[in-house]
Amino acid sequence: MTHFTIRSLGTRDAEALFQLRREALRDSPLAFLASPEDDLAASAQAVAQLLERAGSAVLGAFSEGLCGMLGLHRGQHLKAVHKVNLWGLFVRSSCRAQGAGQQLLAAALAHARTLEGARSVHVSVSGAAPAARRLYERAGFSLWGSEPEALQFEGRFASEHHLRLALPACDGAPPS
Repeated sequence: MTHFTIRSLGTRDAEALFQLRREALRDSPLAFLASPEDDLAASAQAVAQLLERAGSAVLGAFSEGLCGMLGLHRGQHLKAVHKVNLWGLFVRSSCRAQGAGQQLLAAALAHARTLEGARSVHVSVSGAAPAARRLYERAGFSLWGSEPEALQFEGRFASEHHLRLALPACDGAPPS
């Protein structure tokens, strides 16, 4: 396994993250809900604003530049702040099968465990991304539901699988 430098991305990384996200949406159209035409991160300026939002973080894997990403955010509603949601896992093809995804996920889970009151981590994975699903399952995530034909691109459909990982409770109560 190659060692990648994993760190939280800041506004200075906005252009590199914008370019990587564009690559992800073109490379794996059925793995992401967004398309280049309707992506919230449609410019480096929009990415910089996303990187400044409270309650969220985007982690980057570096090896001669940004080659992987994984975002996380907490629920904004009081009744959902105990949940951490992962989104946007992507590793550039030149860095795949070298441990970048695993290292990004480990860093995201370590971050989630530091968040007061966080009880679980959730992720939705496209059926078009079986390697990503295996990565999450190896980390202990369990499937709790699937949505058939959740995504459509050029006449092809992909299901979306919803997974959850319970975190140890900080207040002594067992995770549910």
